[in-house]
Amino acid sequence: MNKQVIETYKQLARFLGKTLGPNYEVVLHVIDDDEGAHIEEIVNGYISGRTVDSPLTSYALDRIQGKDYLENDYDIHYKVLAKPGHEVYGSTFYIKDGDELLGLLCINADQSQFIDKLCDLMRMFPGGDQTVVDYFVTETPHPNKVMEVLSNDMSDVISDSVSEVMDPSQLEAGHTMSKAEKINVTRKLKARGIFNMKGAIPKVAEFLGVSEPTVYRYLNEISQEVVEKH
Repeated sequence: MNKQVIETYKQLARFLGKTLGPNYEVVLHVIDDDEGAHIEEIVNGYISGRTVDSPLTSYALDRIQGKDYLENDYDIHYKVLAKPGHEVYGSTFYIKDGDELLGLLCINADQSQFIDKLCDLMRMFPGGDQTVVDYFVTETPHPNKVMEVLSNDMSDVISDSVSEVMDPSQLEAGHTMSKAEKINVTRKLKARGIFNMKGAIPKVAEFLGVSEPTVYRYLNEISQEVVEKH
């Protein structure tokens, strides 16, 4: 995405943030070959506690790596896990140039205040407490609804991804991963797009207990495997 287009979307993000108000977080993610995928602009970031230095979420990486944008122009009204006690729903617009994904424009709506006020109102009516419990306390999330976890720490994003791609036995206390296992974890993380994130290499190295050059060697070996297969 060139600088002029980035600046246009940054202005759009600020406009949406001011127009929608303080209960809406607006985030512009830019996908850059040199700097990696990163947050370029964020408005009302106090909702999630993130800044422009925060990483992409594993949800965003999955959408990018899975090329969901080839089939859809946007993804709306999915559940977001932000700060405790905050009921947040997200929507994402894919910024594209043909089949190339340039970035993501995301809006996270914090509905907590509205729900609190609605609950207070419902309690004024007979049986209101039971109604509140039925609709807001014991509600079971729809199995097809994706929950995005917002974090200001890349370690959280990578930790979640590592836990998801590792076998349960590898997570047991005392288990020491072999080189082959570490390469396999690296391979799975690469497939999920983790290494498209700015600053991912040192964090992955930390979780695998290896040096940064070692992670680069693993990635080179994985790339060589792809070349040999073809």
